[in-house]
Amino acid sequence: MSILSAVVSRVSDKLVLCSAIPDILSEDLRNKSFKILEKVTPTFNSHMVLEDNEYTFYLFVEKKCAFLICCDRSFPKVVALKFLEDISQQFFSLFGATVDVVSRENAFSAFSSHIDSKKVFYNTSKQRLQFEELDKELNQVKDIITKTVDDVIERGEKLTMLQDLSTSLVSDSKRFRQNAQTLDSISGLQKYLPQIIIIGIILVAIYIKLKY
Repeated sequence: MSILSAVVSRVSDKLVLCSAIPDILSEDLRNKSFKILEKVTPTFNSHMVLEDNEYTFYLFVEKKCAFLICCDRSFPKVVALKFLEDISQQFFSLFGATVDVVSRENAFSAFSSHIDSKKVFYNTSKQRLQFEELDKELNQVKDIITKTVDDVIERGEKLTMLQDLSTSLVSDSKRFRQNAQTLDSISGLQKYLPQIIIIGIILVAIYIKLKY
């Protein structure tokens, strides 16, 4: 069980920025990798697991870039996610400032050697066991939406549903808080309205008395 390949693309125009795909990887898995990346939209910003028979794709989208890796189905989820986090941080530290300006495919091909070295590191059984044990202690792996590759590729499903739902919930929550604050203000005015009226009458009476 191991990490087999990795691809980095720009979400806005699907331009492949870097690919670390070994020659031994089947043409089918290569095509599926690029087809998955074509379905990513700018509104998606999260992790996703895509299952495909004997293999699993892990997708991470952040800062206008999509990171996709293909692993053996038995490869530990926590290790795959840690690998994604590792290479994405390194990628942005090196190329983050120029992601928007490049126009050539595989403009950051030099990064593939870094990915390959990280694959070797994460594929060792010792490292896998260390990450798995750490996850058991800290319980860091949270529920991540899982789909099949067929859902995304064959049915043409866009990878925006989770983000759209999240955005909707956040928007509804903000509106609820704003409405609650407005109601609290109105309620406070109603509570003290009699006192405000009495004070107003007294002030008017004092003003009239002093003036006349």
